[in-house]
Amino acid sequence: MRVHPQTFAPLLLAASWILLAPACGEPVDDDGHQSDAGSVDAAPDSGTDGGYDGGAPDASYDGGDDGGTPDAGYDGGYDGGDDGGTPDASSDAGVDGGDDGGLADVVTPCAEISALDNYSFISGPNYYLGTPNPALGGADPDETHLFFFSDLTGAFNLAAPPNDNYATCEQCLMVLEDVGPNGAVRQYFPSEGYMEIVGNESPRLGNATINLYSVRLVEVSIDPITWVSTPVPGGACVQFTDLVLVP
Repeated sequence: MRVHPQTFAPLLLAASWILLAPACGEPVDDDGHQSDAGSVDAAPDSGTDGGYDGGAPDASYDGGDDGGTPDAGYDGGYDGGDDGGTPDASSDAGVDGGDDGGLADVVTPCAEISALDNYSFISGPNYYLGTPNPALGGADPDETHLFFFSDLTGAFNLAAPPNDNYATCEQCLMVLEDVGPNGAVRQYFPSEGYMEIVGNESPRLGNATINLYSVRLVEVSIDPITWVSTPVPGGACVQFTDLVLVP
């Protein structure tokens, strides 16, 4: 399902300043200006004093009325609450869907698969099979499957349609963790990366050299009727950095 971006309409706020003028009944100085205290000054003023605020003028402008005292500092970012005017010590580097007290999220790295042992082409079902090295999970065997519904060769984005879902992929890659009598404990499907099929011969004939570039696979569930794959929230992940596969 294609998701359309949201649009946001900003709310604009307007503010006006009210200037207080001296009372028109005050005496006028010998220099042509009104005096501050209501009587004629002993010496000529250099000009008006800018207004009367009931106290000493602010040393700086802090964006609001605080009784004449400027703020000690300005908080450089929004932290979701009133912190008494003290800047935050740090900001959260990412959004984690909740309040974590300002600490950045901890990202768990994906398990790295550096090789596929016993890699070969299995005729009949016509797919390539290899054993991930190092092993994943427990003692049961792990498997990597590559299978094809197209004779095309070249480079393919595994995160772009039709390869972005198990139900529609034409150049398909799957990693199975701990395969037992009842299936695998976890299934992984690509979320990013590229597959290159070298040469002009169909990969379905079993002789293709296949390169994997920066492939990341995430844990998925697969609908047994539609074959649609869905990422498991908070699931595990595995990755191939660069791998050349020759049967």
